[in-house]
Parts: sequence; structure tokens; C-alpha cells
Amino acid sequence: MGRQSAATVGDLLAAKDLSRYNDVRAFTSMNESKLEVLSSDEYSGASRAFNDADWNAATSAVSKHYNLVLADCAADMFAPAGRGVLATVSGAVIVASASIDGARQAAVTMDWLRHNGYQDLLNRSCVVVNHVGPGKPNVNTGDLVHQFQKHVAPGRVFVLPWDKHIAAGTEIHFDLLRPRFRRRTLELAAALSDDFEGGAALA
Repeated sequence: MGRQSAATVGDLLAAKDLSRYNDVRAFTSMNESKLEVLSSDEYSGASRAFNDADWNAATSAVSKHYNLVLADCAADMFAPAGRGVLATVSGAVIVASASIDGARQAAVTMDWLRHNGYQDLLNRSCVVVNHVGPGKPNVNTGDLVHQFQKHVAPGRVFVLPWDKHIAAGTEIHFDLLRPRFRRRTLELAAALSDDFEGGAALA
């Protein structure tokens, strides 16, 4: 997504009035599909770490104007802010690259969720096996799917094929995605939507 605003979540949290949609919209960037993104603070320039209270304040402000909120936790899932996210979301997407290391990292994430009081969230989660290159991966994708299916609800493991448009790393245009990739993402969205009544956010 092309960034239209230099504002970050830190700027939004410092705002005095977010009662109207346009107040929040001033801090976001929007793509052609009307998806809006609120950027995180740059790590080097942040005055302090984003925490769970910040997450709660941000979601309280934006949830009045948006039906769905997505959060990219990345490696911060185990930090206090990540725990704040996990405590409030309706579901989570665990992404594993189609590689031995990717599978190992996904397994670590699922084990951590299971042993830290998030088994219910894990039951509502989806696992995505992501092909990051056009060639054959160094691991059997079918074996990965079989292993991951043991830890989440039925029908919640998805394999995303390699896609040239995604690999370019530029702004994503849905109509430029290959049909199979588009279909898998729609199936993923449908699975996640089953639990939207339990919350309005996804990690």
C-alpha cells in the first residue's frame, strides 16, 4: 500500500478528539480496495515501546468507525503489547513459510499459545503455509499441513502458492493476484469470519 500519511499509531494516541471517522482517517493510508492502514512507530524513533494499554486505547478509538481491525504482531506477539492483542482478538493467523525453519517457528508459536492460556484462541486460529519462492520447497508441504491440522480446528490450514505479484514486494492489487492465490485468501477470510461474533479484531 502506498503510504499517504506520515502519521503513526503514536500520533493517533496523542490526538485529543477521535469521535468522528474523519478524525481517525487523517492518520491512515487507504488503498484502492478501501483498506486503511495505520502505521506503527518507527522503532528507532519511538519514544517508548507500544504496550497493551496503547493497543486497548487504539482499538477503542478505531472500532467505533471500522467493522474489522487487523493487527500485524510480527515478532512482538510475545511482548506485553502482543499479549494485549491476543486477549482481545476473535482469531489469529499463524504464517509459516514452506520451509523447515518456517515450520519450526510456527510450531513454537502454537506451543507458546497453548502453554500460556491461549488454547481457545488457538482453536479459532488459522495456519497459512506460504510458498515464498517459485521452486520446490525443502520440505513436504503435505506433511506440514498434516502436522498443523492437529493443532487447529478442521479446515483451518491453508497453503498459499507462490505469487509473482506478492513476491515483488510492492503495493498489492487484488486483481493482479493469480486466481489460485485469490481463492485461497478468500477461503482464509471465510474461515476467520466464522468467529467474528467473538470480537472485532484479528492478529
